[in-house]
Amino acid sequence: MACRIRLVHAGVALQWDAYCTVRFTVPAGGDGSYDLAVLASPTTSASVAGSNDFHIELNSYEIFGVYRSPTNSAAFTNTLSLAAGSTVDFMIGPGPANYSSGANMLP
Repeated sequence: MACRIRLVHAGVALQWDAYCTVRFTVPAGGDGSYDLAVLASPTTSASVAGSNDFHIELNSYEIFGVYRSPTNSAAFTNTLSLAAGSTVDFMIGPGPANYSSGANMLP
């Protein structure tokens, strides 16, 4: 089964919803191996883009986290064994400068 999300933007810096999170929950009977491939990359020019944080959590434990500068991409690929009810959260938000223009995630 494939789940594709084309584009997700970070929220507004210094707000309660600064991180955009996409959650995948393994459905009942869906135990098995899942291939994850996610890319966080800039969509604006470096002159107006901001840095951002990009995180992936498995059942509320971080399995990947990276600070992404305005000009670099960050990618994660892995195969995970997941049981029904397991959750995988893909999160993107403003980086240390609290400015997230151009922060996008393509799971």
